[in-house]
Amino acid sequence: MTAYADLVAAKTTDGSIKQWVNNSFIPATTILTEAQAWIYQRLRVREMLTSTTGSLALAADTITLPTRYKAPKFLMFTANSTVAKSVPTYRPVDFVVTQFEYDGSGNRTTGRPNLWGADATNLQFEKKADQAYPYYLLYYQSLAALSGSSTTNFLTDSYPRLLRATCSFMGFEFLKDTDRQVYWLKVAMGEISDANVAGDLELSGAELQMEVEGDGYGG
Repeated sequence: MTAYADLVAAKTTDGSIKQWVNNSFIPATTILTEAQAWIYQRLRVREMLTSTTGSLALAADTITLPTRYKAPKFLMFTANSTVAKSVPTYRPVDFVVTQFEYDGSGNRTTGRPNLWGADATNLQFEKKADQAYPYYLLYYQSLAALSGSSTTNFLTDSYPRLLRATCSFMGFEFLKDTDRQVYWLKVAMGEISDANVAGDLELSGAELQMEVEGDGYGG
C-alpha cells in the first residue's frame, strides 16, 4: 500500500509517481489529482457505493444531487403513514422531461413520481409531488481526493495497480512518451474492466427479485 506522501515524493522514494516514470520533474500532485478523477469517471465498484435519505418535498420535482455523486444505483420512495413503498424507474433525463404532463391551465400535473433521471445538479422526476415522499438513494460516489489529511483509500488499498497504471500513463503523457503512455493506458483500462466485471460477479449469487413495481435503475 502506497500512501499520499509516497505518491508525491521524490524519484528516490519507492512507490512515488516520479519513480514510476523515472523523472524528477513531472507534476506529481497534479497527475495524482487527474488520475483519481479519470478513475472515478470509469470505475463502478462496491467501495464507491454510499446512500442517503431525505424527502421529495410537496410540489417539487427535483432533488439536489449529493456531493461527489457519480452515478445512480437505486432509488426507492420509502413507506410512512400516508405513502406506500414504491420504486420509480430510472430513465435518461431527456426522456423524463418528455413525460411532463400539464392540466388545462398549463400547470404541471401532480402525483407520485414514477420516473426519474439525473442532470448535472439534480435528480429529475416527471411529476411534481402531490405530497412529501421520503426516499432512500443508493449511488456511486467519488471519494475525497488523496491528500496529507486523507492519505489512503480503497484505491491505494485494493486497486494499487490501477492507480499506478493511471498515474504512469498520465506521467508519460506529460513527458510526451507516446509508446509508454499508450502501454500504461491499456493496462489502466484493463484494470478498470476487470474491477467492474468482478463487481458484477458479486451479484451472481444474489436472488434478484423485487416485490414493488418498477425498478430503481435501468427499467
